[in-house]
Amino acid sequence: MFCKGVNPCGPFWDHVLNYWKSSLENPEKVFFSTYEELQNDKIYVVRRLGEFLGFSFSAEEEDSGMVDVIVKLCSFESLSKMKEKWTFISDKKKGLIEAFKTVLPNVDYRFCVRKNLHENFKREGLKRHTFMVALWTTATASAIQYFNYAMEKMKKITVNAFDWFGDKDPKMWSRAHFSIIPKCDILLNNICEVFNAFILDARDKLVLTMMNIVKDLIMMRMQVNRKKAEKWEGTLCPKPRARLLHNIEEVAGCMPMKYDRTRFQVYSGSTLN
Repeated sequence: MFCKGVNPCGPFWDHVLNYWKSSLENPEKVFFSTYEELQNDKIYVVRRLGEFLGFSFSAEEEDSGMVDVIVKLCSFESLSKMKEKWTFISDKKKGLIEAFKTVLPNVDYRFCVRKNLHENFKREGLKRHTFMVALWTTATASAIQYFNYAMEKMKKITVNAFDWFGDKDPKMWSRAHFSIIPKCDILLNNICEVFNAFILDARDKLVLTMMNIVKDLIMMRMQVNRKKAEKWEGTLCPKPRARLLHNIEEVAGCMPMKYDRTRFQVYSGSTLN
């Protein structure tokens, strides 16, 4: 259907043809390659891409095998051995978990809490505000003990909600269980969804037309934000500044106690953090 142009973003071949013609007319601005070309001669494609970007390989780099190294680093075999340096967030689409385990077993893979857990939570009939608060409290818990406490609290609210999480690996939706290697604690893929909505009117256009529309949209957005920034007070953006001031108020009652050269034990009222 996509290739025939039945859906709004097709036909696919018009997109490809538009790009190919542009690559012939402006080879310094448009890089065009095919999957078959990449499969048959990866080194040739990498050399072309280097020239297009203005970073052609020198004779010394060619002799040292630099091109071969880049090809190997970009291979699925190499990517599958990554030690959780990348984080992928998606809706819980059928088959995705198995696909990641097979192709990229060592990356960090998570669910979008709002699109997956939150929506499914409502579908199961758990719509009360109390349930939603319990869900987000559990998802945003920063340590295992806080997570366990939130789960116990949820169990007291309703056993059904507690049992519903039985087959859902907390590594995929709770901060308390996230790996510290990727340095990413995001629970939502809102950034992608907002951007998709932002470019909605451009998405059914041919590729180059679409890219020009997106460029203009971003340019206008940056100018609008630039005007807003001229009215800001201080060096911080308004929201981070408000959050910082709130945190300063929150930690006013905390008491640090140093127990070695670099670490502290912190008390907040009667609670040990």
